[in-house]
Amino acid sequence: MPLHNFNVVSKFKDYIDNIMIVNETFKCEVESLIGLDDSNKQITFIITSGGEFDKHIQYTNLDFAVQYVRGVFSILGIDKVKVIRVEGLDLAFNNKEKIVEKGISDLKEWIDEFSSRNK
Repeated sequence: MPLHNFNVVSKFKDYIDNIMIVNETFKCEVESLIGLDDSNKQITFIITSGGEFDKHIQYTNLDFAVQYVRGVFSILGIDKVKVIRVEGLDLAFNNKEKIVEKGISDLKEWIDEFSSRNK
């Protein structure tokens, strides 16, 4: 998913707004929200960005897309979230092709790891 203005794209947000339904996907307790989805599920979240959000201090506080995704799926009952970042795609000094290749390699490694654990 591309990062737009420091956050998830609006279509993804719209999707989340449509699946977050009290008493269908989560329920409200006195002091907490309880997810009603299968807690054995795992989400793989691939995020792309023009900047490098985990390397530059000015962006660190704006890196809330990943926290948002983790939080939303936690409310649904899914706490296992694997994040794969493909960052720096718009920085002039970066090699975009190598960044994309590394992202693909990271995803393949994750698929192999995940597959071997879930046979």
